[in-house]
Amino acid sequence: MPSEIVPKHLSEKAAGWYFRLNGFLLMNNVIIHPAVGPGSQKTEIDLLGVRFPHRQEEEMQDDQKFTKVNYPYIVMVEIKTKGSCLNPSWTDPKRGNAERFLRFIGPYPEADVPRIAKCLYADGCYEDTRAKISFVMVGDTAENEVKARWKKVLCFDWDAIGRFIHKRLTTTLSVKTDHRQWDATGQLLYSLADANRAEEDFLSAFRTRIGL
Repeated sequence: MPSEIVPKHLSEKAAGWYFRLNGFLLMNNVIIHPAVGPGSQKTEIDLLGVRFPHRQEEEMQDDQKFTKVNYPYIVMVEIKTKGSCLNPSWTDPKRGNAERFLRFIGPYPEADVPRIAKCLYADGCYEDTRAKISFVMVGDTAENEVKARWKKVLCFDWDAIGRFIHKRLTTTLSVKTDHRQWDATGQLLYSLADANRAEEDFLSAFRTRIGL
């Protein structure tokens, strides 16, 4: 293990590794500030990622939820260890945070921002031939909590996250043997997969380590 201390409850970093293993380039804890003038932050994104359509790593198979998208896929991920809920700062158009976010990452010209922001508030996602932008919810009851409002939003519970990580790491243990540059969470997940080749054993250990 590296010198970095592995947190007891590492759900946010473990979720990050799921997206990393699926080819997303990531930013953690992205803070959106007011456009002008003094004031506190407007909102925070636990995980911001983008995946490009031709991404490929050896013969590894990424999650089909991502591979079927044929243009850049931008995700704003909300992560909850237990339960799940929509961040109110993203559901209220009066706060203007979707517009701030779109300007922050810059995938579309200013003229398109109001229209796309309206779709994000209404559906939690927007898609055209240039890109797909979507909120993603990770949590133990994500599907039940989120789908009531945003039916198109991707939801992952921790078992789904754990199963993908386990399958990816146990089928590529020899490929990933040299992983000294990984952070403490990545090395922990590798060690858990190496020690728990059976999926259910891994899921049990994984859930314990993320605080469930």
